[in-house]
Amino acid sequence: MRTRIVNEDSLAEAKDTVLRVLGNGSRGISNCVLLRLRQSKILFNCGIGDSGFRSNGCDVFITHLDWSKIGGLLPLIYKTSGANKAQLTVCGPPGLDVFIKEAATKFLRVKDFTVNLADHDTSLNSQFRNISITSIPIRNKNPTHFKPPPVDKSWVSRSFVHKVPGCLKFNGTASGKIDSNVSYSYICRAETSRLWNLSECVKRGIQPGSNMQKLWNGESVVVEDGSVVKPEDVIEYEVWPNVIVVDCPTYGYIDNLLAKGEYEEFYKGEKLMVVHFTPAHVMHDQRQEVCRMIAPKFFPKLPVPNDFLDLTGAPDWVEFGDMYLESVSLEPVRDSAPSQSWLKKWKRMPKDLKLVQSWPGTTIHLADRSVTKSSDPLITSEPPQFNEPSAYYPQNPRITFLGTGSQSMSSHRSTSAILVQMSPDKSMLLDCGDGTILQLASLLGEADLQKLLTSIRCIYISHTHGDHHIGLIGVLQAIRKAWKSTRHEPKQVLLLLPAPLLAWFEFYNEKLEPIFHNTVMFSLSELITSNEPNRKKFHNFLEKVLDINNIKLCWAKHSAFSCCVTIEHKCGWKISYSGDSQYNPRFIEIGKNSDLLIHEATYAAGLSKMANAAKHSTTADAIRVGREMNAKQIILTHFSQRYPVVPRLVDLDDTLNVSVAFDHLQVNLNDVGHLPKLNETYKTVFGDYVADVEDLHERLMKKQLVMTDDEVSSEQ
Repeated sequence: MRTRIVNEDSLAEAKDTVLRVLGNGSRGISNCVLLRLRQSKILFNCGIGDSGFRSNGCDVFITHLDWSKIGGLLPLIYKTSGANKAQLTVCGPPGLDVFIKEAATKFLRVKDFTVNLADHDTSLNSQFRNISITSIPIRNKNPTHFKPPPVDKSWVSRSFVHKVPGCLKFNGTASGKIDSNVSYSYICRAETSRLWNLSECVKRGIQPGSNMQKLWNGESVVVEDGSVVKPEDVIEYEVWPNVIVVDCPTYGYIDNLLAKGEYEEFYKGEKLMVVHFTPAHVMHDQRQEVCRMIAPKFFPKLPVPNDFLDLTGAPDWVEFGDMYLESVSLEPVRDSAPSQSWLKKWKRMPKDLKLVQSWPGTTIHLADRSVTKSSDPLITSEPPQFNEPSAYYPQNPRITFLGTGSQSMSSHRSTSAILVQMSPDKSMLLDCGDGTILQLASLLGEADLQKLLTSIRCIYISHTHGDHHIGLIGVLQAIRKAWKSTRHEPKQVLLLLPAPLLAWFEFYNEKLEPIFHNTVMFSLSELITSNEPNRKKFHNFLEKVLDINNIKLCWAKHSAFSCCVTIEHKCGWKISYSGDSQYNPRFIEIGKNSDLLIHEATYAAGLSKMANAAKHSTTADAIRVGREMNAKQIILTHFSQRYPVVPRLVDLDDTLNVSVAFDHLQVNLNDVGHLPKLNETYKTVFGDYVADVEDLHERLMKKQLVMTDDEVSSEQ
């Protein structure tokens, strides 16, 4: 299931209080919960794809440093800065600041933006508007010190030191070190608020003035008819439940969690909500089972899935930290005998509770603890039947557009990612934006997804902008799990990366969690500049792994280290992909006579001034490249968020071989020629949007005429 929130302001009225599940950690979805209390908005964890909702005024609290909980933080920073917001407050375990700073030096480009780092002390107490939040560090009694698997860098002979120009500032105390054996739990206390009951004031004869002031100060007053009015007669008190967020990534954290005294004040509380990010197998630990008999409010019993996965003996960091509520149930793998000291503390806790099984879109109204769901899982008695594209094979590859938007995820388009399937066991990804694994999961069933992931042999990243590579870590993790489930030796995955990203992914692999398994890394810079013997050696390697005769690269006319690519298969077909680039004669040269050109078209025709300032192409530029390249077919992608549903289709008039991409568009190479026939149909189906695009285009054309160069640059 795929859930994306376009505008969280629609979740509730400003005075309302809700807790919204944005992701429950199930297949392809991250762990993320949004708490809204009056005007305060707090995001607990920010995983892959969670940057797709509007983040105005939102503070982010991370429970643990793993990709499912921090993967969306970098796109969120970028999107928040693009929304003309000057700052974002984040809190999390030691090392969260190091993670953000490393990204800022390698690829994260923002202008005049401040990240406020909340303190990492044991007793962190900060006042976020009208909510007091206390962080509780929980330590792993069995610290994991993983040794990252070796990475084949024999093809990388030079290291590039490249600092991204930007103005990302940090405010607060930095930890300066990474500690992956600490998890943060949070206690959120909401202040009690008072509201005048105006109808009661009128009924009891309370006039504006001194009497209202006395009542507000807690004094009773005598009105004209001699009756006594007490404060509680005319003043209503809003008492919101306290919210506790708990995350025990592995068994090793349980003892320290149970030993914390900060929770004791809540044992007898009536209004309390506990949000568990704890994986299912940890929730079934014997210590938690004993606690469940005493205090079900804190330790609810989970529904047991029918499917069991035996991971006995596997180290915690390999599997357990990645298991979620609805995905798996495991037996304990360690001696988990409970002690008596902490059991005595909890014997008087109330037994009543309401268990809510989370699903993306679940909203809990804290005032009355009612639950609503904007969406439910689709359950069918048998798999639905769809009309699928014709079979693909090496002579007729299948191209699937997983993301066709730009900058950040939106409700209609994800960020750049294209899947090219050459055979059942040989596939490659062209770019890998935020949410790529989510797109794959929403496209395929579980069995088909595992087969596809094990078929990915090459991932090409065109340049360093986050909307083209943020999803890579999630995809690599999914590939590792898929291979592990087959119990076969994993095949090599080739990573073709811009030089600055090699250092970024190495940092993550060595300092946070291992992501490289049987991986070979290549620097695009060296592939462009290397001598003929090295290029020949590389092409022989590609032919052995992917049946590709040749990959040609050239510099794109975009940011530093940006590339365009052409792929020539041994069966004779040729596909060219522009990545992000302006009109580029060098790309035309290497892509001559392509069977398919996939070209970015961020801007509509006529907006050349804006496109050039942003170093992107217009629709007209992309079509021109295709004609001069003599490409048989052209598919346009990477559309600006100004065109959320469809681009300006009028630009395709008078063309016979140009079509537009949508998310999940899937077409075989032999069938691409049929896509342009759909352009007129799109105008009919999306008629209202087409009219809106024309109105927008007219306004942009007028605006472009009077804009200065600085104003044009800020429009990108």
